[in-house]
Amino acid sequence: MIRFAIAEAAAESSQQFGIDGLNFEASLPYHGFSSEMLAIILAITTSFSPEEKEKICTSPIHVRSLSATIQPATPSEFKKTLHELKQHVHKAYDGMLQLMIDAKHIPNIGDNDSGYCLRITPNGSWVDTAEAPKTYINLNPRYELPDVETMYPTKKVSEPYEWICDTLDCRPTLGLICGALQNQLPESLLRNGAIEYQMLSSLSRSEDIALHSSVLPIPFSDAYPRINSFPAFGIWSIHHERYSAILRAGSTGQKGKGGHAHNDQLSFVLSVNGEEFLGDPGTFWYTASPLMRNIGRSVTMHSTLVIPGKEQNTWIEGPGDLLFWMKPDQAKADAMFNDTVWRGIHHAYGEPHMRNMICSPFGIKGHDTCKISMRKIVQFHCVPGIEATQIKAGTVQLMSPLGNSITLNSLSGFAWEILPAVYSRAYGRVEESTLIRMEVDAKTQDIHWEIKI
Repeated sequence: MIRFAIAEAAAESSQQFGIDGLNFEASLPYHGFSSEMLAIILAITTSFSPEEKEKICTSPIHVRSLSATIQPATPSEFKKTLHELKQHVHKAYDGMLQLMIDAKHIPNIGDNDSGYCLRITPNGSWVDTAEAPKTYINLNPRYELPDVETMYPTKKVSEPYEWICDTLDCRPTLGLICGALQNQLPESLLRNGAIEYQMLSSLSRSEDIALHSSVLPIPFSDAYPRINSFPAFGIWSIHHERYSAILRAGSTGQKGKGGHAHNDQLSFVLSVNGEEFLGDPGTFWYTASPLMRNIGRSVTMHSTLVIPGKEQNTWIEGPGDLLFWMKPDQAKADAMFNDTVWRGIHHAYGEPHMRNMICSPFGIKGHDTCKISMRKIVQFHCVPGIEATQIKAGTVQLMSPLGNSITLNSLSGFAWEILPAVYSRAYGRVEESTLIRMEVDAKTQDIHWEIKI
């Protein structure tokens, strides 16, 4: 069975992870979850002694392979299979580092059900249950949804504290991967991720295959800007000294099923000096509230161009498994970086929506184009805690809890609106947030805006 399992794990990793190293779910939280599982498999596989490997390779085949072409029959074939696993884990690690929105977190892009495979380090904080409902709406017993009477767990009534887990903190995952690969633990993981590193490094045997890069260095130089492309997933990143932007344009994932993708084409998230300002409002719930499930993956919950009444990709309304399907990809989104100019396009609205973003060291100039004769909205979702102030009709200032600020300017003569919104940084958790939007008339085809940093 071990022989079968190793062969299937290697074959399935080639199905689950694209050539750019990212998972095929079109969800960064799911990439982290899948990377944890693969790292654990790698650590266990490398823990076998030469004698055990010989025994595994010569054991009878009791189960025929489903995905793998062969089950390793010699130590050299075992080594080849192990090398394949190791390459996938290494590329998954590189991708996570290049897409981190700050020093701790991956962006909340695609579904996030707060899942993880192995987590020992506690990431989060205790909150007094009397105070928690002021921040976390889902902990208010009076919070109701049209399709659900209440989301409040009754057992919470007698609990004095609530644990608020930081599920997007990817450092424990990075620690697991470093341990599985027997690489030096980066300094950034010494306080968070070191336990996970020790657990897997104690299993792994370092004499097995070395990759082309001996240790796992930070996979970019000190020069700015740092630009990374992951076209198989459909995501790009640019890191300037003062800010980072992660931009989305690509497939719906799962080979077209779209089970964990959102209508987030040509959207982006933004952090400034290590603080996230513009984010993806998340998943909210799955089957517990079909309404919120579909709202969470709707185009209206992403920082992109919205045509009222239209979705980028559609789904069949209904409960259960229908909540994890999208109809065939009509957006057909794609993008590219040309120097520091990002150009994205999708075809979901009958007329192409094109977004150009010029990413300079001091800000972003955006240009959205769509020829459809309907009202259009350009919008940006702020993460909870960001305060928005209307300076004038076409100017909004955003201020972070640590005092960083950015300015949104309308360059097309239309005014910004500041509206209340909701945000889900973890599965089932709801917080108040702010939406900044600019609505233009049906005749307007080009919308210009800028973010000064």
